[in-house]
Order: sequence, then structure tokens, then C-alpha cells
Amino acid sequence: MSTPVQQEEDAQLLVDTWIHRYRRGSLRFFILHLLLHKHTDLKAESQSFHGYKLAKAIQEETHGEWSPKTASIYPILKELVKEEVIEHTSERETVSDESSRSIKQYCLTPFGMVVAKKLEENRKNMAKHFISRHGDAPRPLPPMFRLPKKELLAILKESDVVHLEDFRQHLIKMQKHNHELLNIIDNLLKEKKTE
Repeated sequence: MSTPVQQEEDAQLLVDTWIHRYRRGSLRFFILHLLLHKHTDLKAESQSFHGYKLAKAIQEETHGEWSPKTASIYPILKELVKEEVIEHTSERETVSDESSRSIKQYCLTPFGMVVAKKLEENRKNMAKHFISRHGDAPRPLPPMFRLPKKELLAILKESDVVHLEDFRQHLIKMQKHNHELLNIIDNLLKEKKTE
């Protein structure tokens, strides 16, 4: 019989394995999601990605929780090209004053736009059905944010540098998340006003 500590370690190992498999399986969906939204974003400087740019975009989308390797991305890009969901173009990138290199940039094909939209529609429907059945997970404010400002300041003044840095990092992540949510809401308001 294993000890509680051993069970905790074994459980974490199993969960890590499942998360790794989930991420590998969902990488294709992330790529199509990014290409679809980059394609439909009118402010985008480019409608295509290369493998490294996709890896960085996924890292940003997940707030640093997931940094897929390009070695995992390129085989999926090859499959998507073979399935005619995406296509690639070559683009010259300046390496130095005298040299440049060709980089494959990937974008959705017209068929890929249909596939990506259907995939997104299915994902939203699954989430909607899950929430309607089980309810949305409540997200209470962290305890520190429920304190009166005076008490919060007193706690922060007594905190050491490590805790202040951790708290600062959490606030930065929340700020980025709030900024993204505001952009989404602004875009939705624009769409609804033009309907």
C-alpha cells in the first residue's frame, strides 16, 4: 500500500501525462483557431504564421502555461497542408545586411476557413451544453481583493520581496487577461451594433 505522499506524487505524474496528451491532441485545434482569428482580424499585420510564430502565439494565448515546441508544430502543419486545410507561401526574412532566408508562412485555404469555423462552432456548442448541464464554474475574487483597501495596503507593506513579486506577476497576468476580455467585448459590441 502506498503512502499519502506517494499517492500524491503518482497522481501528479498521471495528471501531467494526461495534460501532455491533451495538449498534443489539441495543438491542431489551437493552430486552426489562431489562423482563423488572425485571418479575420482586420488589424492583423499578416494573415499567416510560421511554426515559431505559432508556438509564441500559443504561449501568449495560454499566458505562458503552455509553450509547444516547433518540433511538435511542424508535423501538424504538414498534415494540414496535405489535407488542404492550410497552404504555405515562402517569405524572405532578412538575417543580416547581406543575406536573407526563405521561411514557410502558413495560412488557411478557403476550405480551411470552413473547417476552422465548423471546429470553433462545435467547440462552442460543447461548452454551451456542458455549462447548461453543470453550470459555469464560480470564480470568486481572491481573498486579497475582498479586503478593504486600507487592510490590503497594510498586508502588502508587511510582505517580503518574494511575495510582492509573486503578487505583482499575478496582477500583470490579470491585467493582460482583462485587456483581452475588453477587446473581445469591444469587438462583439461593434458586431452587434452593425447587425
